[in-house]
Formats: sequence, structure tokens, C-alpha cells
Amino acid sequence: MVRHRRSILALAAGLALLVLAGCEFPGAGASVSFTSHKDGQRIIGGRTVAVTGTVSGGTVTAFALTLNGSPVPGASLSGSSFSGKVTLEDGSNTLVASAKAAGVTATATLHLVYPFLALQDGQVADTVMGQPGMTSSTASTTVQRVDHPTGPPALVGGRLYLPDTGNNRVVGYSSVPASDNQPFDYLLGHSDFTTRPAEPIGARSLNAPAGVADAAGDLLAVDTGNSRVLLYSGAPTITHSAAAVAVGQASLYSTPTTPCTSDHLDHPGAAVVAGGRLIVADSGHNRVMIWNSVPTTSGTPADLILGRSDCTAGTTSATTLSAPEGVWSDGTRLLVADTGNNRVLLWTAFPTATHKAAEVVIGQATMSGSGVHPANDSAAAATVHTGLNAPRGVDSNGNQIFVADTGYNRVLVFDSFPSLDGAHASRVLGHTSLGGTAADDGGIGAGTLDHPGGVRAFDAFLVVADTGNSRELLYRRP
Repeated sequence: MVRHRRSILALAAGLALLVLAGCEFPGAGASVSFTSHKDGQRIIGGRTVAVTGTVSGGTVTAFALTLNGSPVPGASLSGSSFSGKVTLEDGSNTLVASAKAAGVTATATLHLVYPFLALQDGQVADTVMGQPGMTSSTASTTVQRVDHPTGPPALVGGRLYLPDTGNNRVVGYSSVPASDNQPFDYLLGHSDFTTRPAEPIGARSLNAPAGVADAAGDLLAVDTGNSRVLLYSGAPTITHSAAAVAVGQASLYSTPTTPCTSDHLDHPGAAVVAGGRLIVADSGHNRVMIWNSVPTTSGTPADLILGRSDCTAGTTSATTLSAPEGVWSDGTRLLVADTGNNRVLLWTAFPTATHKAAEVVIGQATMSGSGVHPANDSAAAATVHTGLNAPRGVDSNGNQIFVADTGYNRVLVFDSFPSLDGAHASRVLGHTSLGGTAADDGGIGAGTLDHPGGVRAFDAFLVVADTGNSRELLYRRP
């Protein structure tokens, strides 16, 4: 019986094979993938880029490549490879490649980001933080007010943190606010929203913090009055959270001292983390300190120093600094707001040696100029296009440079990284033209500034610390 059943099964299998052999089946469906870029990649430089990819599987009967829903002109498929040249829009871009084979369509999606904020001269801010409205500038200590914030904010894990300098604290929102007068969700430096004086030195105290930054997912706070930089674990959401590491002092509980050594800071003005490095504007020592990796232990000495080893400003040159208060880097390039010299310095390749000279100067005609106005430019209109007056903040999205030109009550925007000294700004915030210099020109409002002390660029918006008006302003892309 068993042998008979096996014979029947074998006969059925043979007949099935004969039937299959006589049938015609379509080929396998296509598989599509991009090979030129990683999903989510940020594009730095020109906005026109070539994208490539591959198609595998069956014979392709139709192919298409779109950018933000529109067909890409000239896109083509040759054999198993496709290519196209696209011009990216500001911000987020979506490319979709689709191929049809055997009646089935396969797709691949690629997201590219072109960081660029096409702001206009005198553009008004969309949102004010720290004040009830755009015409208010009263400093206060509450759950909705700030007191003369002097540095840029940080976006960590979707949470926005602000340095509330005059109130000796850092405040934060659970998300970027879309309307004015929003109460804060987070508080560091105090246990309540009404206390103003700085607490005694410790892991939970802050004294005139001058800025915050994203330290690869951790929050960094420039604790200026305590001559240190604090590193928190993650993005703190608990009131009065303790910091994990103090950079620039021996411990989290050390009484601040400021010797001119590689393990101490003197009233730092700014700090960022980029390319795995910690970069600090050590303002009181007239230098920039660089740690090749983010310290995990308090009191860790720096690896590199920019500026003079004796901590004096010295004669203005490509290797000296005077009270720098702003830094930015993408791990490859470095910008420093050399406040006391009324300029911004650019290192086009990240310095790997102590006292390395900068390559380009912004705000002066030459590396030896240190006045408010470029030495070789006597025309008043040209001077305010190319000059800087005590800039305290600098930032970039990789394609543009933003400078908080504090003494001229404005933020300058440079739409590209200059290769020559004395570059002209592309546009200005705080005034309707590059000729304005007065604080709150025409009266305080959404389009004016009073001694801005910090600036931070994000992909879709810009935040300016409008210090003199005790507020932070958020500008969104038009």
C-alpha cells in the first residue's frame, strides 16, 4: 500500500512538471536602489548634484526618477544603472526612482537635505521666546521670561534649550515652540522658576551661562561665571539635573580658578562638539581650546590651543585671538568669532597643530587689521557691508555663515564660505539694509535687534539671542 501511494505521488509530480514546462511565466520583478548618496545625507557646496543607482531583476519596461514629485529632466536608465542630475531645493528633498518589470513596479526613495535659509534683509522673526510679544523687552525671572541671554540655543533630541544668562540658569522646551509666550518645560541651575542668584558651585549650579550646544546627543552648557563647560548625560528633562563632567576645572565642586594652563578655562564664551572634538572659546585667556575627544572626566587637559600660549591677545595676526566668544565647526572647517579684534576667522581645514594660523578673515581687509572698519575701505556704505563690531556669535549650516554682529545690532548672513579676506555679507537681520547699525532701529519689534549675543542655524530655522531685548527670536525659512 505504501509503495503504491509513493508511485501515485511520483506520477502526479511528473505530470505537474510537464504542465509547468508548457507554461510561460513572467520574469522576477525589478529591485531598485540608490548608490550615490546615503539616505538623509546633507549636501554641502553646490546644490546641483548627480545621483546614480541600480536596477536588478527582470527586464525593465518603464523607468522614472522624480525630485519632490516632479520628473527629473534627462534622467536615464542604461542597462542596470540609472543616473540623473538634480538641483536641490532649500531644506529637505525627496527623490524617488521607480522601475517596472513583469507588470510590477518597484521603487526606492532617497532623502537629501540642502541646508540653506533664504532669509531676506530685515526679515521679521516668526516666534519670540522669553517675552510675551515682539514689542516687549522686560527682563524677568519666571516660567516664561528670560534675562539677557548671551548665547545660542541647542536642539537635543527634539528639545530646545536656551541659556538664560542673567537668571543663572538654562531653560528648555519639550519641542520647538510655534507661538509666542510659551512657558518653559525644563530648568537647570535652579530648583524653581523664580530663583535668580547663582547657587554655590556644584554639579547642579550655573553662573551666567553663555550658551548651550548639542554634544552628540548630550547637552553642553557654557558655565561662564564658573569658568567651566558642563556636560550632561543626554538631554535633561528633570528640574535641577546634575552635570556629569566639568571641563576647565578640576571637579564639579572645585572653586573656580583660572590659571593659563591646558586644563583650565577663564570665562569661556562658547563651545561646540564637532567631528568628535570639543572646541571651546576660552575668552578670558584669549584662545580657543580643542579636545580631540569629548572628555569623560573632569579636569582633562586640552590637546590643542589656538592663540598665544601666554594667554595674551598680542599683536593682531592670523595666529592671535582677543577675547573670542563664538565657535563653530563641522569637523572639517572651523570658524571663530574673534570678538576683541572685530572679526571672524576661518580655518578651511581643521587645525591639528597648536597655534595654527587661520586662512581667511571676515570683517577686516587683512589679518593684521583689528579696528571696527577695514583699514583699506574708507567708504561708509562699504564699511558696514564688510566690517564687524565686536561679533560675539558665529554659526553655520555648512553652506552659509551667520554672524551675531553685536556692536552693530545685527546678524550678518554670508551665503557661501569666502576664500578671500574682507568678504561682503549677503544680507542682514535687525535692519532693513546693510547700512543700519542702531539698536532697535525704528523701535523694538519683530524685525529689530539690540546687541545680539548668539546665533544658531538649524535646517528649517534660525535662532538669535537678542541679548539687549532679553529674548530669543526664531526666524523660519520664508
